[in-house]
Parts: sequence; C-alpha cells; structure tokens
Amino acid sequence: MQDLLSRDRICFAATSAATFVLLGAACYAAYGDPFLQETYLYHSGRKDPRHNFSIYFYNSYLTYELRDKVSWYALVHLT
Repeated sequence: MQDLLSRDRICFAATSAATFVLLGAACYAAYGDPFLQETYLYHSGRKDPRHNFSIYFYNSYLTYELRDKVSWYALVHLT
C-alpha cells in the first residue's frame, strides 16, 4: 500500500490533475460554452453505437437496435 501512495505518485497525480484543470480553464476562457459542448458534453449525449470514447460504448453497441425498437414500441403503443 505504501508503494501505491508514494510521494512521487501523489506528486505526479496532482501535477496531471492541475495541468488538466488549468488547460481546460484556459480553453474555456478563450472559447466559452462551445468548448465545453464540443469536448465533454457532446460525448455524454451521443447515440452513435460505434463511438469508442463513451463509457457506455459496449452496452450501447450491443443494445443499439433493441433500444430503437423498444423506444418505437413505447411511442406507438403507450401514447
């Protein structure tokens, strides 16, 4: 456990997080809301089953056609 939380690893994690946050803040300051939409928010709402960057990629890939059929069924029969 001590090797996992060594001083060097904590320093590396903090530096990486700070770099990510600072670059994100700088880009947001330069481009505003379109930056957030195009970099982060776009991926959460995308419905393309072949989109590998989503955390739901494999599940949406396997259930893509089923999901459309269920949605269509609900739209037609439950309204």
